[in-house]
This record gives sequence, C-alpha cells and structure tokens, in this order.
Amino acid sequence: SFEEGSLIEPMACCLRGIKRANLQLGDTVFIMGAGFTGLVHLQLVKILGAGLVIVSDFLDFKLEKAKELRKEELTKEKCIDLLKCMLLIRNLEEMICELREKKGRYGPMKYLYIGATHVSIGQEAVSTGAISAISPHDYITSHHRGHGDALAKGYFVIKRMSDAALINLITKEERIADFLGFKVKDKTHAELVEEALRLHLFRAIAELFGKEAGYCKGRGGSMHIADFSRGHLGANAIVGGSMGMAVGSGMASRYFEDRKLTLCFAGDGAFNNGIAHETINMATMAQFTNGLMSKKFGIPIVFAAVNNQYGMTGQQRGEVTGKGRIQA
Repeated sequence: SFEEGSLIEPMACCLRGIKRANLQLGDTVFIMGAGFTGLVHLQLVKILGAGLVIVSDFLDFKLEKAKELRKEELTKEKCIDLLKCMLLIRNLEEMICELREKKGRYGPMKYLYIGATHVSIGQEAVSTGAISAISPHDYITSHHRGHGDALAKGYFVIKRMSDAALINLITKEERIADFLGFKVKDKTHAELVEEALRLHLFRAIAELFGKEAGYCKGRGGSMHIADFSRGHLGANAIVGGSMGMAVGSGMASRYFEDRKLTLCFAGDGAFNNGIAHETINMATMAQFTNGLMSKKFGIPIVFAAVNNQYGMTGQQRGEVTGKGRIQA
C-alpha cells in the first residue's frame, strides 16, 4: 500500500506502469481504484495527453475525489490554500504543547498558560477539508479538540470575504488592530486577507489564554470557544455534546428555510454515546419528509465522524455485527 508512503514512490510506480502500457495521445485509460495511487495515476495520464479516463472504485467517497480532480475543481491554488490552513492549525497547537512541556516557555519568551491542552495534531486535514467544502454562511459545532475547527472556520470565511467586509472586520476591532499595527488604507485584497487572518489567529489565541480580546472574552477558553458571527456555534467539553446543538441548529434552519447547513464534528468515542443515536434518529425521522408535516424536506445536517481512535468506549474491530472492521 502506498497510502502511508512518500509521494516519490507512488509516482515512480505510476510512471513505470504508464511507460509499460505505452500510453499514446488520446488513448482511453481505465484506472482500477481511486485511492492515493489511483489519483496520482489520474493526474499523470491527464498531463500526458490521455483522452477518456475511466476510474472505478467500490467506495463512493473515493470516486468523489476522482471526480473533483477530473473536473479540475481541486486546483493547485486550492491545494496550497488547504495546506496553509492545516499549517496554521498545526503551528498553533505545537505552540500550546511547547508551553505545556516547557512549563510556560515558548521559545525565549515566558507565558502563563493554564488552559486545557486537548490538541488535534494529526487531524488538521479533517477540519480543513470539511469546512472548506461548506458555505461561509453555514454553521459548525465542535468538540473538546476543537482548536482546528475554530481556526479553519474563520480561515475560510475570511478567504471568501469582499474588500469592504474585510475592512469592516479589521476596523471593528480597532483596539486590537492598533495593537497589531494594522492599516487598511490603500491595501490590496491579499494584504487585507492577511491582516484579517492575523486578527483571527490573535483572537483565537487570546481566548485560549483567557484574555478579554478573545472570541468569548476569555470566558470560553479552549473547550468552549465559539464565534457566532462566522457560524461557529461552539465547542463542547462534553463528549458528544455538540451533536444535540447541531440537530437544534439544523431544525432551526429547516423551520426558517435559510438554506444553511450545520456541520457537526464529533469523535469516534462520541458516536458510541447515547446522544449520538438520539440525535441521528431525530435528524432522520420520516415525518420530516413523508408528508405528515407541511415542509417536505429533512434537516440540513452533516455528522462528521473524526475517527482518531482515541475513543475509550468502543473499537473499530468486531464492534458491528456482520462487518469485521469499521472504516472511515
């Protein structure tokens, strides 16, 4: 399997296969499997001039990735943007770890950090990928490892703002903007985005440190950070607690018909709690769509299972009757 390997090895494997197949311009190519190696194959044969490219896989979510690549929806610029967001999350959380490990030191500087350190290192792609796919106006609910969700939600909302909205965002936080030395006059769009992202990061860090400049004025902290203005309805220290909030949000969107989606993040441990069964059951009740209610559509909600395998209430192997291993 090349899933855990470097990019060099699968690329070499793909190029060797293409060479042996004697690919010519306009040839039809059939690719078995839309995993990592299959997607590399897809990109390479397109570059080398293949005509029709057919990709086969029994897992629908892998085929969706192949469709995005074939339609060129996932461009180089979008990939770089995703990487920047993931690095933003990783750097913030490594700072928190360093403060803990060095007992209040980050580099040469001293800081007092007494908040929780439930980091999501290794999960950055989950927050980044899921949130990048929703609208800036959609909602999210998060969990106790929610730093990445909070950063990613603000990141992609800011990236899609107009110049006027960016200027309003920066000038509204006049005290912080002055402290950071921001000047909005005669700035390009890219410069305004950069300043807004720095402001976003500052306010998120301030919240973790219990400062007034934080998103919840320091009262929420690490496990209860929220920003209603950008659709972040809050993290929750209770395992699975965000799921009930998400269904409530989805039902409100259904009632008001505001066309907003709620994306609910919860870990593998949370999905073994009673609230998971209750909320998923509530969200899929037939009465929403079978004509018993005047509005014949369901609750606009997506449950994102963050399978980091930290959950202490279950396991992937042997838990579900009839299936050897649960895959995410």
